[in-house]
Amino acid sequence: MTQIRLQGPTTGSNLGTVSVTVDTRTASVDIPAFSAAAPMHLPLIAGPQADGDTAVLDTSRLNNLTSIQWRVRGGENLGTATTQDLSGLGGSWVEAETVSDEGTLVSPPLLVHALMMTANHNRDDAAAVALASHNKMTRVAAQDGNWSDTQTWVAGSVPQHGDSVLIPHGVEVNYDVDAPNLLIRRLRVDGTFRLATDANTHMYVRDIIVDRMGLLALGNSATDRINSSNKAILTFDGKSLLDIVEDPTLLSRGIVSLGAVDVFGAEMLNHSLATEGVPQGATSLTLEKAPVGWDVGTKIIVGGTAIQDNFTIGEGLPQVVKDEIVTITGISGNAISFTPALANPHNDQNDRKPYNKDVRPMVQLRAESRNLILQAESLSPVTQRPHVMIMHMHSRQNVHDVGLIGLGRTIKGASRLGVLNDDGAFKTYQFNSSTNKTEMVEVPLTNDANMRGRYPWHSHVVGWNHSRAGRPIPQVVNMTVDDSPGWGIVHHDCEMTIRGSSTFRVYGCGIVSEQGGETGVWDDLSAMQATAVNLERANWLQSTPKGHHAQWHGIGGDHFNDGYGFGYRSRAIKVTRCVATSCSWGHVFWHRSLNAGNSQGLFDLTHLPRNTLDLQEVGLMNTSSNNGVGNFSAIDYPIVHFADCMSIGCMTGMYVAKDDPRQNHDFSVIWKNPTAFGSRFTGIYLEYVSTYILVDPYVIDGVNIGSGIRVENNTAQIAVIRPRTEGCFFHGLSFKGSAVGYNADDFNVPDNPRFWVIGRDANDRLTDVGYSGGQSKTLNQVAVIEDDWDATYLDYKLDPSETFPDIVGTWARQSANTTITKRPDNTDGLKFGNHPVGLPISDKAYGDSPFPRSNFGSKLKAYAENYGYNQYQGSDVVVQREIISDVPTGRPAKFTALWQADSPITSGIDNGPITLSSAIVAGDIEVTVEPGGSVTFDAIAGATGGTGTFEIDPGDFTAPDYGALDINYSTGEVTYTPREGVSNQSDFGYLFIRSQRETGVTGTETRTYATRRISVVITSNATLAAPARGTDFTLQSNTGNTTFAVNMMKLPQSGGRRILTTQYSTDGGTNWRRLCNGWPRTAVSVALESDGSVLTAGSLNVRLRYLTDHEYGFSPQTPDLPVVVG
Repeated sequence: MTQIRLQGPTTGSNLGTVSVTVDTRTASVDIPAFSAAAPMHLPLIAGPQADGDTAVLDTSRLNNLTSIQWRVRGGENLGTATTQDLSGLGGSWVEAETVSDEGTLVSPPLLVHALMMTANHNRDDAAAVALASHNKMTRVAAQDGNWSDTQTWVAGSVPQHGDSVLIPHGVEVNYDVDAPNLLIRRLRVDGTFRLATDANTHMYVRDIIVDRMGLLALGNSATDRINSSNKAILTFDGKSLLDIVEDPTLLSRGIVSLGAVDVFGAEMLNHSLATEGVPQGATSLTLEKAPVGWDVGTKIIVGGTAIQDNFTIGEGLPQVVKDEIVTITGISGNAISFTPALANPHNDQNDRKPYNKDVRPMVQLRAESRNLILQAESLSPVTQRPHVMIMHMHSRQNVHDVGLIGLGRTIKGASRLGVLNDDGAFKTYQFNSSTNKTEMVEVPLTNDANMRGRYPWHSHVVGWNHSRAGRPIPQVVNMTVDDSPGWGIVHHDCEMTIRGSSTFRVYGCGIVSEQGGETGVWDDLSAMQATAVNLERANWLQSTPKGHHAQWHGIGGDHFNDGYGFGYRSRAIKVTRCVATSCSWGHVFWHRSLNAGNSQGLFDLTHLPRNTLDLQEVGLMNTSSNNGVGNFSAIDYPIVHFADCMSIGCMTGMYVAKDDPRQNHDFSVIWKNPTAFGSRFTGIYLEYVSTYILVDPYVIDGVNIGSGIRVENNTAQIAVIRPRTEGCFFHGLSFKGSAVGYNADDFNVPDNPRFWVIGRDANDRLTDVGYSGGQSKTLNQVAVIEDDWDATYLDYKLDPSETFPDIVGTWARQSANTTITKRPDNTDGLKFGNHPVGLPISDKAYGDSPFPRSNFGSKLKAYAENYGYNQYQGSDVVVQREIISDVPTGRPAKFTALWQADSPITSGIDNGPITLSSAIVAGDIEVTVEPGGSVTFDAIAGATGGTGTFEIDPGDFTAPDYGALDINYSTGEVTYTPREGVSNQSDFGYLFIRSQRETGVTGTETRTYATRRISVVITSNATLAAPARGTDFTLQSNTGNTTFAVNMMKLPQSGGRRILTTQYSTDGGTNWRRLCNGWPRTAVSVALESDGSVLTAGSLNVRLRYLTDHEYGFSPQTPDLPVVVG
């Protein structure tokens, strides 16, 4: 099409018929009223806009200016000059009225930013608004209306190609045009910008800046989404280079929001596991979830279940995985058909175990199939791609059902990753071969710099305790992120919810907890094909994340570069049902120092505000001074919410490491049902940690897998409960003997084992327990308990008769030494090793008492200064509230210990005299709740003992994984509400009951708190049914040997409860023997009678039952069923 430009005529002229000749061809067009964009005569405010800054009024658009009047909008008058001091105006809207030849005009109002406590946040806010300061705007909305309506705009002209657009405070504009080629240079939202929900729209834009009171609404609400029959696209300019003069922090290109962002595309299922494995050549499969929003033509990814059998170092991960992109051709219920046929088997392990249906692929939506898309115009050069950053505590985000394609420009794993220091200097991390260290080196900032923090979706320090502050918790729900050069969804130092979202083909790490201070919920997430640029390095595949970070990051102290599905620097997020597929490492908890002794770390770990956590008093006595009062070390907080997570077809499934095993308290880390299928090397890998409990781990072999579960160097007090490992190349469980800070003589079986294995499934000959490390005592450190899971294990708790005496130790205040005068014995499976003062493992608190503890007096002194001291029986004492947990279940116990000073305490707050109450005892509570409902109960009812009135301890509890507790601590009324979308799920948490502390002049401390387990089943049908033969299982005779098999095909109706073990009986139910842990959908061979004797040839009558985790009761039994043996 030929474009004709007319030069000279006056706007509005009737040109009549105009003839044009081009290349001998002549055509004519009638132009009755030639029009052009009308000039915009408006005063606009320039300059910074924070409290203490000076604003400048830009009057260049006005002729013969005669007066200026600054004022607070709707309030007092301010100055009359072209500049205005904004000091003391934080939180106010200011505007300026002018009189000129254009008449009396008022500038769009400008919000004066109130200063935040963190200086670099003020700097970053200023940089964001400077990108789109009011005076740079060439088009301003005058009133509410549609984008396409001339009446919406000042001077009656809609935005043109290249315009910068301002939507002022109090104005709402509805974007209703489809203009993929009309570039909006910048869009600043002080008011409200909405995408039309009932039309196809496309905006081509470079920058969208949302100020603190602005609202960017890409869809309006859960009931007013972008219509499923329409498509809305935001394409971000990729042709022009970043402008380092206008943008000296390289923050532009994409969305930067200090205000509110609402995103509501059409509701679509983002991902689901298939119901079972899918063979090579298949053109159909069935999903566990309903394919909401999917249709013929929808593109999906069928994830691999194993890494390619043979590949060489240097091949990138996408070349060796077996994920396949297909297009849906038909849908019937949860069954979908697709094309092309699958080129790879997506049931790799099932080929070797034909009856196993547990190994099945993740099926994931492609972002391009969504009806709301944010996309990069060009993927190259990478350093010019767009990004999204939701910044700081004034912001708000409510994001649902959106696809992000090609966003993010921070390149993880590339050289010269850099950061702007507070002084504005740009420094990169470079390896100095002469010193063998990575160092920060200042270099000139260029527009192609690899700047940290420019990710596809980055929730950056948006605050904690949102509910208490009366604002909604930020959330990202059903987001699909495809093709990022560095990280996918980033959760940085704040509380937020990420649910139902996925990443695909992301370098470095799919979903990231960035710095350690993150809290909130990650639920039902999928990370597929997280890859790395380091795959070509020798021995990279054989190394661990510890090696990745320490050896190969010549790029600097950066982290999560090496192809991890999920990267956790925080230990306080509730992580449930998250699945990593085809990644180098599926789930990585990384809490070691980033510099590893050789580098300047890019990130220091932040610390967790204790008042945002479940466990606020755990380890309080051992709070390090560098954590700050009121903070919990991000390294030490116990992981108590990591449940039902999985890796499929990864090099290694799950990994955790710290600097050393010490964690300065004795509350156990609990991983619930960690599952790794098809790992190439190891299913679950632990090193440099202590006090961990792996409950119901499930590992099925990959190709050449090393061991199913590896407990490696520098570990202690690790319990593995009901593990199930199948077909592992070396060992199902492998324990290593080497350690730091203690040796084999510190442990022994049965009195004080270093490791516990309880109720293991040894399936096949290659899944036994193995030992390595060369220490002669290793075999004597592992307690292997082969018995069935027994309810008596669940009674391990602190018995009131085992409490400490009133005074547990003396504090020699002048020498800063302490002596423990009494501590409980290490009995009944309780993990007492470090008590009563949370002594680190290296102090070997395993011998007889009393024993001296040097330097602990300094911690008592700091504790008294920070939290105060009391008097007990005439002496000054420091009150320590200690929490421990048992080995098999992680059940906590809390009690009070007193440290008696040998002279009056002279620093800190005197909290007055105290008495100690008697111990409190309370039974557990079991409730059932409908999905989407809630249940209320009295958590104090039935408690006995203590002194005076009971109350729920507000300092410590463990919330359930799948729901929230609303607790009235004084009355004991508790309401449990399950998380949205959760059903047929068992859940539990713990509350502590204490005597009310404030009882007059003399306060009360509780000697031993009651621990009350709150067990919940989220279900619409709580009926506990016997397994059904032919539907849930069949019995199979094994010809030629005296065994039979139970083919377990489908989970029986357990009323939403988790099945712990399945048992069989061959003598009418007199004796029962464990068949297997859980209810795996596989074939389980039986070689023994239920009384333990070897099966003999002939006919047997067999019955089954299973044990659940709610009431810890057994299901009804099946009838006796015949099977022939031999």
